[in-house]
Amino acid sequence: MIGSPIGQLTIGPASSGLGAWCHSPGGGGAWCHSPGGGGAWCHSTEGGGAWCHSTGGGGAWCHSTEGGGAWCHSPGGGGAWCHSTEGGGAWCHSTEGGGAWCHSTEGGGAWCHSTEGGGAWCHSTEGGGAWCHSTEGGGAWCHSTEGGGAWCHSTEGGGGLVSQYRRRGGLVSQYRRRGGLVSQYRRRRGLVSQYRRRDLSMHVSVSGSSLCVCLSLGLVYACVCLSGSSLCVCLSLGLVYACVCLWV
Repeated sequence: MIGSPIGQLTIGPASSGLGAWCHSPGGGGAWCHSPGGGGAWCHSTEGGGAWCHSTGGGGAWCHSTEGGGAWCHSPGGGGAWCHSTEGGGAWCHSTEGGGAWCHSTEGGGAWCHSTEGGGAWCHSTEGGGAWCHSTEGGGAWCHSTEGGGAWCHSTEGGGGLVSQYRRRGGLVSQYRRRGGLVSQYRRRRGLVSQYRRRDLSMHVSVSGSSLCVCLSLGLVYACVCLSGSSLCVCLSLGLVYACVCLWV
């Protein structure tokens, strides 16, 4: 499925869980590179559509419709129908089932999640660039370079862009001059807080003869020591949790 451009970010296929960074080198086209390797070159046509083909072969043809949407179909069969919504987003569903829901946020980012689960959240940072991470873990960090363009590497290792892409100017240098989404979005009640409220997890830590249990629901943590008269303290840093029972 071809990504849906929102602002200056372009979200990649929902099935991958990762984002894709797209910039225009001039000439009316755009180069979209996947953090996992490969990419796609998209250029407009006289008929008002866009032809996107993969560097590895294949591709997809996307053209607009009278209803304000876009129909993307693969030369090998299948495809996807993308249409805008009143909320300013886009709903893309595959003719083979499944799909992805992409909508913009007030901070200028985009949240894309698959109807089958998973997805990717892409937002700008105060230092420029964009962070795209999958709800299933992993992700990719894309930051600008001095010569324009973007360098994308996966949190799981590997990644990167070709040298000729890094030397070009594009969306990265333009996007980094804007305010970051992180500080703006966290001050609001939005999709992130709604999504994290559904993520319930439990962490157990054993310290000597004390058993500490910590329940996390989004950004809310509740810790209790099940043995001894002690105080349980739970610290979290991203996906790292540490629960310790302190005797009082």
